[in-house]
Amino acid sequence: MFPSDDDVLTFVVPWGLLALWLAFVFADRTPLLEQSRLLALRKGGSNMSDTEPMMQFFAYAHLREDLQTVSRPFGDLADWLTQTLPRNPERTVALRKLLEAKDCAVRARLYTTP
Repeated sequence: MFPSDDDVLTFVVPWGLLALWLAFVFADRTPLLEQSRLLALRKGGSNMSDTEPMMQFFAYAHLREDLQTVSRPFGDLADWLTQTLPRNPERTVALRKLLEAKDCAVRARLYTTP
């Protein structure tokens, strides 16, 4: 039996985001990231109303250093997504799923065996 469209999307979207993230991490991203402006915004700089509102959830300056190393790549990828993709519902979904993945990764770092 063939999987339904929902099953395919559930499987493909997370792996697609992972592949995109890996390509991003190992690429030279300096020209893609407007480092001074976007990183200042994420670290609590100027008003974020002129940019993607979801970027506030990718802030990491308030985290401990070990958690910042986990969170930072997700924030970098979120920056890249907002710079390269047009604003539309699908970009918002991509950011939301990336945010969910980031939250899981941070919790995985915090996890202690019961």
